[in-house]
Amino acid sequence: MKRSFSKIYLHYIWSTKNRQKIFTAELVCKINQHIREYAAKNNIFVVEVNGTHDHFHLLIDLPVTFSPARAINLIKGESSHWINEQNFVQGKFFWQKRYSIFSVSESQKEKVKKYIQTQEKHHQKISFQEEVKEFLKKHGLAFSEDLLV
Repeated sequence: MKRSFSKIYLHYIWSTKNRQKIFTAELVCKINQHIREYAAKNNIFVVEVNGTHDHFHLLIDLPVTFSPARAINLIKGESSHWINEQNFVQGKFFWQKRYSIFSVSESQKEKVKKYIQTQEKHHQKISFQEEVKEFLKKHGLAFSEDLLV
């Protein structure tokens, strides 16, 4: 597929429903790989993806044929279907309905990529909720508890 000339880096953050800590390190790796494969099949260009027990980060180069919402809704929807189909977790699995999304400049791409790669280490010091608050503050957005539902 030929691409238009564009670089639209987006950093998504989303959680399991009710921030349930249900993913093992092994399952995180499987989900990472699955998201990469699914995204590639749909011409969504993953720069980095990684998660922890209760949430995921994704950095993509958004193709001009996708809206930011369409890209993440495809990935979240298909991955939750796949997680349920594989019976990886007890009961029915859901991602939280909401997500956070931030633009990333070319000059910050490698920094964000490294941040995503080191999620496990990062979350030994800070909770998911604190992380989201920090991101919102950095980007001039107000925090509200309902953002985490």
